[in-house]
Amino acid sequence: MQEQPRPAEDMLESGEAPAEDTPIPPEELAAFGKIYRLILRHHPDTSITPEQLIEGAIRGMLSSVDNYSEYISAGDVVEREKKEQFGQVQDVGIEIARTAKGIQVLSVYPNSPAHKGGVKALDVLLEIDGSRTALLGMNTVRAKLAGETGTKARLTVLREGAERRLEFERSRYEFTEVENLPAIEGGYGHIRIHWFSADTADRFELALSGLLRLEADGINGLLIDLRGNAGGHIESALKSAQKFIDGHSMISIRMRPPAQPIRYRAARGDVLSGIPIVLLVDGGTASAAEMFTLALQQNNRAVVVGNQTFGKGSTQSSIAIGADRELILTTGYYLDPLGKSIHARGIKPDVLLGLRPPDQRGEEDWQVERALDVLRALDRMRTPTPPPPAQSAESSSPSQEDNVAGDIQELLRSY
Repeated sequence: MQEQPRPAEDMLESGEAPAEDTPIPPEELAAFGKIYRLILRHHPDTSITPEQLIEGAIRGMLSSVDNYSEYISAGDVVEREKKEQFGQVQDVGIEIARTAKGIQVLSVYPNSPAHKGGVKALDVLLEIDGSRTALLGMNTVRAKLAGETGTKARLTVLREGAERRLEFERSRYEFTEVENLPAIEGGYGHIRIHWFSADTADRFELALSGLLRLEADGINGLLIDLRGNAGGHIESALKSAQKFIDGHSMISIRMRPPAQPIRYRAARGDVLSGIPIVLLVDGGTASAAEMFTLALQQNNRAVVVGNQTFGKGSTQSSIAIGADRELILTTGYYLDPLGKSIHARGIKPDVLLGLRPPDQRGEEDWQVERALDVLRALDRMRTPTPPPPAQSAESSSPSQEDNVAGDIQELLRSY
C-alpha cells in the first residue's frame, strides 16, 4: 500500500516547461571517468562490475537530492516481476519512510502480519531476511518486505536503542481504510482513516452518511483520527477534506519554475454545516494525510490535536529510463493555503499532547480522551447556554461562551 508516484505525463499535462539541457562539466566528467577506471583496475575485489559502479553512482546522485527520489534498476524490476509471477505476494502491513535514523516504520496496520509479529511504529529497520537496509532504495526495501503467502519474514529492528529480532509469517489480512467507530456519548462521531487509497473518499462519505443516519438529532462534533496515516493518494485526501470546506483554497503544488503551481480548491458546501471537527495526529501522520490536515486547519475548519506530524510535503513522478528501468523523482512541493511548505518540518498541532502523563498510564487511549475534551469544549462554545431568566444583563456573570473560550485557552496551555 505504498504511496504511488505520479506518472511522468502528469508533469507535462500540468504545464511544466521542459528544462534546458545542462551539460556535465567536462572536468567533472573526466574525474568521474578516472575514479571509475581506478576502481576497476586497482580495487582488490575483482567481482566489482562496471554496471555496479554506474548504478552506485546513480543512486548516490539521487541520495544527495532528497530521501524520496530513487532509481529502480533492471534487477529490481526483474525481482519484483518474479515475485508477482510465482505465488501470491503479500505485504507485511507497515508503512515506512527514510529518515535521519534510517528506514523507519511510520505505522503498522491492525491485524497485519507485522502487527502480530511485534513490529511497532518508530522502529528502525536494520535488516530484512539478512540484508542490511542502509544502502537500499525504498522500493527495494518494500520488495524485500513483500513475499509469497506462508514465507517467513525475519527483521532486525532498532527500538529505544536496542536491537530486536522479529520473525513472523507473511499472510493475507483484512484492512479497513476507514473505520466508523462507535459514536461517543453526547452526540460525537468518531472516524479513523488509516490510509488514503483511490477509494477512500467514497468510503469516508459512506461513513459520514452512516454516522448522520444513526444520530437522528444530528451530531455535535466529529473526531477524525489520522494517527499513523502515512498518506496515499493526494486526490483522495483532498476530495475527503473538501466535504467540510465551503469553496476555499486547500493546497497547491509548487513545481520547478517557470511552471505555474497546481492549485486545488474545494467545491462549495460543508456537509456538517460548521459542526466542530478535531483532527488527532502524530509523528506517523504523513504526506496525503498531512495535506488533509492542512486543508482543514488553515481554513479554520478543524482544531488539530496531538503531536508534530512527519513532514513529507513533496510529490514524486515516475519516469521510464529505457525499457526496463525507472526513475522516481521529486517534482513538486505541497504548499498550504498561505503558500508555506511543511516539507521536513511537519504540522504543529493547535493542542500539543506530548508524552503520556504519568497519571494516565492506565488509560486505553488517553490521546483520544484529550482530543474529546477539546471537541466538547468547541461544542460548548458553539452552543452557549443562555443565563437564567431571573438574572439581569447588568448583573450577569461572564457568558458561557466567554467561559468556554477560556476553557480552550486552558486546554492549549495544559497539554
